[in-house]
Amino acid sequence: MEKNLSRQAISHERQLKNYVSTFPDYMQKYFTESHSGAALNTLYNYALDMNAFMQYMRRTESSLRHTESRDFPLSVFQNFTAYDAQSYLMTLELGQARNTVARKYTSLVSFFKYLNVTGQIDNFPFLTVTRPKPTKGDINIYLSDKQISRVLNGTLKSTRYLVKNADGTHVSLPITTAVRFKKEKTAYRNYAILMAFSHTGINVSELIALNINDIHFDEGYFSVVRKDGHRKAVYFDQETADALCLYLQGDKLPDDLLRKYPNFRSISDFCRIYMSTVDIERRAAREYGRDDDEFLSDIDRIAKWHRKRGREALLASPGEKALFISRRGTRMSVRMVEIVVREMVMTYLPDLPYGNKITPSRLRASYAANAVSAGEDPLWAARQMGVQKVELPDSVKTELVRQARDRFTSRNVRENEHQ
Repeated sequence: MEKNLSRQAISHERQLKNYVSTFPDYMQKYFTESHSGAALNTLYNYALDMNAFMQYMRRTESSLRHTESRDFPLSVFQNFTAYDAQSYLMTLELGQARNTVARKYTSLVSFFKYLNVTGQIDNFPFLTVTRPKPTKGDINIYLSDKQISRVLNGTLKSTRYLVKNADGTHVSLPITTAVRFKKEKTAYRNYAILMAFSHTGINVSELIALNINDIHFDEGYFSVVRKDGHRKAVYFDQETADALCLYLQGDKLPDDLLRKYPNFRSISDFCRIYMSTVDIERRAAREYGRDDDEFLSDIDRIAKWHRKRGREALLASPGEKALFISRRGTRMSVRMVEIVVREMVMTYLPDLPYGNKITPSRLRASYAANAVSAGEDPLWAARQMGVQKVELPDSVKTELVRQARDRFTSRNVRENEHQ
């Protein structure tokens, strides 16, 4: 059995057995009877929480100071009051994160319920105790409109690239010719992806599931399948529509190039094959027997046109229906999209301390925060995102309260002036 587990899982399993073996019989039965199908990590955390609770009781009850865990009397739980429960939570809140406190509370409540339901105690002290609310650790991590604009503009122009140092840190550098040739192929795609997240609040799973025929430009919406299985509309603005068109259509071929060369198809095919190769001009000179500046300049222009054809530059299979595709011409995965988002943010916001934490879900949160800050109805933003309500960062909530207070004050001033 242990061969199929990770080292950490094996360690947790052994420690769990050690903890439970030191617990009193009624607590051991709780672990075997109430959590037979629970995950190993869940059981391990519950055991840690129960052990921490007994340590707390030893510190606060002199009669239990030298009592072994195995000998903990059931009367400890029978006599435990709501006041005791509140005192325990307050002690936890002094030195631990709210999420940890909430988990320890849940563990204790679960055990008390078990004892109460099985008739071992007739006491349940948590009816009047308020459950600690866990916090969403990344709720205040979002990008402002200005930050999003910097990322979008940089992505579109491909002006920088990200390098990983030997120590694991990253640095954003001005782009080189060799890197630019590779990045230009995906620039319009990445731009459209970032625009969709930050301007519509679409979910990453919904985004990668989009097919070309799911875009309705005339009405301005994506047709997506939500988690409930129903197809819904996610509306986009003109900026997003323009980004999608740029990705789908790419740059237009300059007419002068098409007219200049009778063998343009041959040259174009050559440039398509070598469009990301740094020495393409030298190869073209050898292939066509010309090395004049005008011809080599045209080779560079045609190769750039191929690199900036948007989706067409990536397409490997003519039958692929997916809207967003990888370099191999197949539908992008969630992981690929996450890498794109993180790389673009870290590249064009290099001084952002939490750039590596910006994910598609954080861009969704940024959409909600920026939309509501701009006066959008929170219910509309929630509907766009397919959620019941939007979670707003503290700074946005504070600003909304300030705006509401200013409106209230202004209205009172006007009313007093007319009296």
